[in-house]
Amino acid sequence: GFVLHAIGLLLVWLGFGIRFWTIGIERAVTWQGLVGNGLLALATALMFASFAVLASWRLLPVIRHHHRFCETGVYCWVRHPIYVAFDLIGIGVAIAVPSPLVLSGAVALIVAFGLRARGEEKALIQAFGARYLAYMGRVAGRIPGVY
Repeated sequence: GFVLHAIGLLLVWLGFGIRFWTIGIERAVTWQGLVGNGLLALATALMFASFAVLASWRLLPVIRHHHRFCETGVYCWVRHPIYVAFDLIGIGVAIAVPSPLVLSGAVALIVAFGLRARGEEKALIQAFGARYLAYMGRVAGRIPGVY
């Protein structure tokens, strides 16, 4: 999941950069620009809100003896708001600056974070058992009310 995540980010930003340096980016207000940039702003806010309440963040799913899983702030609505923020970054750039590279990068990000979430949840279930399973039962993984 981590390697796919890195590839996805690389493709998104490479696709954006190629478009920026060759064809250029539309400077007029368009629906694509508004929606894409709105999603990027939402992703940024979600990322900040996630890190503001998260005390035990790790790059890889490693549980230490003092680790606590977070149930406050944005973690009341989704279990993986940081992953959702990266999903929104990929989707936002793909809408604002559509290209095959950006679209494939956005798909790679969404798949990668799905894989990473599964690995993380296995570690959290092993560490916290029924308490984490109960949390999973009441809080959506990535999309409130859907998944």
